[in-house]
Amino acid sequence: MDLNLLNQEQRQAVEHTSGPLLVLAGAGSGKTRVLTYKIAYLMKEMNIYPSQILAITFTNKAAKEMKSRIRELVGEQANSLWMGTFHSIAVRMLRIYAERIGYKKDFVIYDTSDQKSILKRCMKELNISEESFPIKSTIGKISQAKNKMIGPDQFKHVYANEFTVESIYRRYEEKMFRNNGMDFDNIILNVIKLLKENEDIREFYKKNFQYVLVDEYQDTNKAQYEMISLLTKGKGNLFVVGDNDQSIYGWRGADIRNISEFEADFKGARVIKLEQNYRSTNNILDAANAVIQNNLYRKDKNLWSSNEKGEKIKYYDAADEYSEADFVLSRINSMINNGCSTKEMAILYRTNAQSRVFEERFRRYDIPYRVVGSMGFYGRKEIKDLLSYMRLIQNPLDEVSLLRIVNEPKRGIGNKTIEKLQEMANEFDVSLFEMIGRAYKEDIIGGKAGMGLKAFYETLRPYIQSKDDLKVTDIFDGIYRDSGYREMLEIENTLESQSRMDNIGELLSAITEYQMSEEEAKLEGFMESISLMSDIDRMDDDEIGVTMMTLHSAKGLEFPYVFMVGLEEGLFPTGRAFDNTLELEEERRLCYVGITRAEKELYISSASQRMIFGTRREYLVSRFVGEIPENLIEYLNGKKKKKSKDELSSKTDYLDKGMNPKSFEKKSTGNRIKAVHAGMKVKHKIFGEGTVVSVSGTDNKMAMIAFVDKGVKNLHIDYAPLVEVE
Repeated sequence: MDLNLLNQEQRQAVEHTSGPLLVLAGAGSGKTRVLTYKIAYLMKEMNIYPSQILAITFTNKAAKEMKSRIRELVGEQANSLWMGTFHSIAVRMLRIYAERIGYKKDFVIYDTSDQKSILKRCMKELNISEESFPIKSTIGKISQAKNKMIGPDQFKHVYANEFTVESIYRRYEEKMFRNNGMDFDNIILNVIKLLKENEDIREFYKKNFQYVLVDEYQDTNKAQYEMISLLTKGKGNLFVVGDNDQSIYGWRGADIRNISEFEADFKGARVIKLEQNYRSTNNILDAANAVIQNNLYRKDKNLWSSNEKGEKIKYYDAADEYSEADFVLSRINSMINNGCSTKEMAILYRTNAQSRVFEERFRRYDIPYRVVGSMGFYGRKEIKDLLSYMRLIQNPLDEVSLLRIVNEPKRGIGNKTIEKLQEMANEFDVSLFEMIGRAYKEDIIGGKAGMGLKAFYETLRPYIQSKDDLKVTDIFDGIYRDSGYREMLEIENTLESQSRMDNIGELLSAITEYQMSEEEAKLEGFMESISLMSDIDRMDDDEIGVTMMTLHSAKGLEFPYVFMVGLEEGLFPTGRAFDNTLELEEERRLCYVGITRAEKELYISSASQRMIFGTRREYLVSRFVGEIPENLIEYLNGKKKKKSKDELSSKTDYLDKGMNPKSFEKKSTGNRIKAVHAGMKVKHKIFGEGTVVSVSGTDNKMAMIAFVDKGVKNLHIDYAPLVEVE
C-alpha cells in the first residue's frame, strides 16, 4: 500500500486515527480511494483487527466494490470486516439480540409487497376505505414518520388532522410485532431501541468497534444519525465522508444538518476538505463553484483541478423542447462523426417525462441510446395502461390491451371472473369485450365484479362508437378522466404518483403535437405513429448508446460529454421550490451534481416554450444559468435575457440575488430566533416585518409567515434570518 499515491489532503485523512473526522469530499475528489486506503491503513499500519472496524455504505453494490478494493490492498482478511448498508449491519446485530426487545431471533423482514398486505388487513379491521386512504400514500406517510423517529404516540402531535393514519400506523405496528416481523424502517428503529435500552450491548459494540466509517454521510436521515451516535458518542473514532453540496435526497428523509453540524455534534471533530478534482476541466469546476456558492447553508469549499482550463460551457437557447432536442441530437451526431463514442455522452434532465422528445429524436437519427433509472417513456406502466385504453377503443377485439386494463384502476374484477368470461366468450364465439357487455346486462355475473364490469364496459362503449368523430385529444382526456385513472393518482398523492401524472401530461403533449401536425388526425393514425416507439425492447442491453437519466440518477457517475437540458424556472428549479428556501437550495445542489458529472465538455440548454399537459407555456431561463459567470459560457445562439430581481423575488422567498449570501452566515446573524409561535411578530432581512400564521414540522421548525410587503412565505426557522419584533 503506497500512500504516495494520495495527495496531501487524502493522506492526512488516511493517517488521522484519533477522534472524529469529517472528510468533505468534493465531486470527483477520490473519496472512495480515501475510504479504502483508510481501512487498509488501520489494518496494516495500526494493527486493528478487521472485526473491530465498522464501515457503513448506502448500497450493497458499494459495499461489495469497496471490500473488493480493500482485498487488493490487504488480502483475504478484508472478509472479516463489518461492512454493509445501515440495514444489513442492523439486522446482523438484531439476529443476535432481538429477544432483548421482545422479538425472536428468527424474525422476518417484510418487503413492500408484504407491507401492503398487512396494511390492507389493518384497514379492513378498522373499517377504513382504501379509496379514502390509498395504500401507497399511507405507507409513505408512515415511512416518513419512522425516518424522523416519530412513533404512533407522537404522530398526532406532529401531523395534525392525521388521526386516521395514526390509528392505521398503530395497528400496523402491533400486527408486525405479533407476527415477529420488521419492515425496513423498523430494522433501524429496533436497533436504536436495542442500543438505547441495553447499556451492556451498547457498550460492547462501542468497545468492539474501534473505528466506525460512514460513506455518503450527507444522505443520512435522523434515525441513521441516531444509530451512528449510539455507537460512537463519547468514544470518538468516527470517520465520515460526504459532500454537503451533493445532498439531494431531502425529499426521502435525508437531513443535510447531519453533515453541516457535524462539528457541533461530535466535540473535537476535525474537518479535512478534498477539493482537488480529478474528473473535470477547470472551466466546468469554476461554473459549479459559482452556482453552489449562492447557497446559504453550506460548508465552504472550492473545487480545483490540475487539468487544463478546457472548453467553455456551451449554452443553447431553444425555442421549444423540439428545438432543444434537435440541437442536442445534431451535436451528438456531429461528435459521433468526429470519432466520439456514444457511451461517452449523457443527457441529464430534471424529470423522467422529459425523455420522450429525446427518444423520438434518437430514433429519427438512428442513434443508439439507453434510459437509466427508468423504462423508456413508452414502456412506463402508466403510459402503457392509457395506451391500452386507446388501443381497445381503436380495436375492441384486442384482448391483450383489455386484460391489461380491465381492473386498472381496481374495479373488483378478479382472475376467476376473467377466466369465466373467457370460457363463455369462447363458447359463444364472441370477443371478450362483447362478453363483458353481455355478462352484466344478462346478470350472468353479479355483485361487485358485475358492477365493475358494467363500469368498464360503459366507460369505453361511447368512445368506441364515436372514435372517428372525436379528436384524439378528446378521446385521451375523456378516457383518462372517465376510467378513474386520474382520480386514482390524485388520491394516491405521492411523489411516485405525481411523477406518473407528469408522464401522462407528456403523453398528452405528444398527442397534441400529432394532432396539430396532421390534417386528418385520427386515433388509428396516432396509434400507428407510435407503434415503433413502443417497441423499446428491440435494443440489445449490451449495445453502447447515449445515456439518458434524471439528475438524481446521475449522482456518482461521470461522462466526458454531458448535456444538461431543461434549465427553466418552474422545471429546474421546480416550481415547488419557489416558496421554500430549503427546497430551492436542494435544487441548486442538484444542479451542482449535474455540472460536475462532466469531464471534458458541458452543454446546457433551456426552452422558451414547452408543452405541459397539452398546453404550450412560456418559461424564463433558470436562475442557475444566470449564476454561471458569463466569461465561462459560450452562447451558441445569442444571450438570453436574465431575470430581474423583481422577477425572482416575486416567485421565491430566497435571497435577493443582488445580496451577498455570506452576509447571512450564522456567525453574523446576531439575535436570530430559534423558535416561533403563531401570532409572533418577526422581521426578515429581505422580506421585512411579518406575523407568524402557523408552525409545523418536526420540532415546529417550519413557519408560515405573512409579510407586510411580500405576502405569505414558508420558512425554516434554523435557516431563515429572522429576529423577533418587540
